[in-house]
Amino acid sequence: MYSNNWVILAPYHQATEQYGTLMSLADVTGFHYVRTSMPEYIRIIERGTMRTFGKDVVGVSSFFSGFVSIIVYFVWWFVGKMFSTTKYMATI
Repeated sequence: MYSNNWVILAPYHQATEQYGTLMSLADVTGFHYVRTSMPEYIRIIERGTMRTFGKDVVGVSSFFSGFVSIIVYFVWWFVGKMFSTTKYMATI
């Protein structure tokens, strides 16, 4: 767990008794701290709405990330062009 997230996530490690079982508040609320590069994240995605794409999670997510990257590139290219273009006024 990253050290800067510890302040936010520390209260969820408090122990509580639920129906005679000792567990943490994170277990009670169903909170999962899963990194995106781990196999647990892929399992969570495959159980979710991405399953409607025929269990081809990698292809759909890579196409979507590529599409978003292209859009973001052109948006920031336009912003850079807008701020770097010099405009002259004919008269004051």
